[in-house]
Amino acid sequence: MAAATADGSAASIRYGVAKVVEDEAHAAGGTFAPSALRAAHEVVSQFLLVCADDCAAFSKHAKRQTITHDDVELVVRNSPSALAAVREAVESSKKGRTERAAKRKAAAGAAQASAAVRRRGAGTPSSAGASSVAPDTPRSFGGGTGEAGESSELDDADLLALV
Repeated sequence: MAAATADGSAASIRYGVAKVVEDEAHAAGGTFAPSALRAAHEVVSQFLLVCADDCAAFSKHAKRQTITHDDVELVVRNSPSALAAVREAVESSKKGRTERAAKRKAAAGAAQASAAVRRRGAGTPSSAGASSVAPDTPRSFGGGTGEAGESSELDDADLLALV
């Protein structure tokens, strides 16, 4: 399993390096020889291995088993552009996490409200507008009118009673 992951990571790195090299060659109006592409891939792979070892060492020094963004920042501290990119990625991640948490909280609130409406409408009808039709009463959902001349269109209270 680890070998498959390593092969997948190597392929991802190879693809990423190839895309960057292709973009840079296109911007410069030239091309890269396949041997130059292989050399660039090897440099990036070795650099990532060194970074991984350094991150692990910083994490171990801090008596943590998990590598955090602080460890990555320590690795790239001598490169202002890389440090800025790491910090931007961290801020973007925090912002996305905050937005997702807010969405989950709103969804949970809506689910609780929906459950409360269902509980209230499950027994006897309440003054909140629950349907006065018994739950086992047949209803027509097609066009026209249902049995006994009642309209087949359902209002919100009827829909909530069905749920």
